Amino acid sequence: MGPIFFVTGVPGCGKTTVSRALLERFPKGVHISVDDLREAVVSGFVLPDFAWPPDVDEQFRLARETATDAARRYAAAGFAVVVDDCLGPQREPAIDTSHFGGLVEDPSVVRVLLRPSLAVVLERNRARGNALVDFLAQAIPVLYDVQERGLRDGWTPIDTSELTVDETVERVLALTN
Repeated sequence: MGPIFFVTGVPGCGKTTVSRALLERFPKGVHISVDDLREAVVSGFVLPDFAWPPDVDEQFRLARETATDAARRYAAAGFAVVVDDCLGPQREPAIDTSHFGGLVEDPSVVRVLLRPSLAVVLERNRARGNALVDFLAQAIPVLYDVQERGLRDGWTPIDTSELTVDETVERVLALTN
């Protein structure tokens, strides 16, 4: 059975970069991005906004359930797995992990909250220049606060503001010992 890591944090915190660098340390590794699964929708894809239409809920639910199934299958085949998702509120003010079928609560899963300073994240978001930059500039502070309050037990926060990617990976790997 391969290890499973769950990497979360606000958009722009480095989830994808750290996830890929972490997996390079294993002979077999797979990165499962909930965003990538959502963006695989060719027709009918709905971007999130503050109105949070029901179609967005459905697309996140399906992507998270798919990520969970894939993570378990790959881990059972001996792959190191990273599930990468920004956990936060949808319609509710709390973080809901029910779509992950117990994966997030599994004590064998290494749960990491990448937590660079809010100023660092907002600057990274500005530099990205994607279609969601303006929405994320408003959403990131809200998500940052919700994650601070909602991801405590079982989660290891890592302030990556001053860390290189390799230093961050080393901190994540130290959690497996």
